[in-house]
Amino acid sequence: MAQFAAMFLGLAGGVVGWFATNLYGRSLVLLFELRALAHEEMLFSADLTPELELPLFNASRERLRRIASRLKALDETSPAIVRRIWAAVDYHPGAAADALVGYAYAYDRSERRKWRGKVERALRFSLWADRTSRLVQRLSDTNVRY
Repeated sequence: MAQFAAMFLGLAGGVVGWFATNLYGRSLVLLFELRALAHEEMLFSADLTPELELPLFNASRERLRRIASRLKALDETSPAIVRRIWAAVDYHPGAAADALVGYAYAYDRSERRKWRGKVERALRFSLWADRTSRLVQRLSDTNVRY
């Protein structure tokens, strides 16, 4: 009888683990994958100018829009408990998706910087992103060369 109880508990634990991994864990892992893709694409496209590099700019815009659509879909289809976990640790994939679309369609670098800051805050690329951008601006204003 004890063997059947142990076997049943092992089977029940496996079922619970499978549900936890596939229903909740998959959304969490996908968020971090999309976060890395968004960061990589934003770093790649940061210096692109539409006037000089239009094919690269358009290709980057398309990739950013695809990442944004995947983030938006993930936000809307994830279980409520996963969205609560994201909100508790200050991740906002829906807001990041909207900001990524704004970033993709921004031509001016100052406007891209504004949208980039919104994406960085929504996906927590860096807890010090605002401080870092202010430091870079201050260094460029004082003509410090490093």
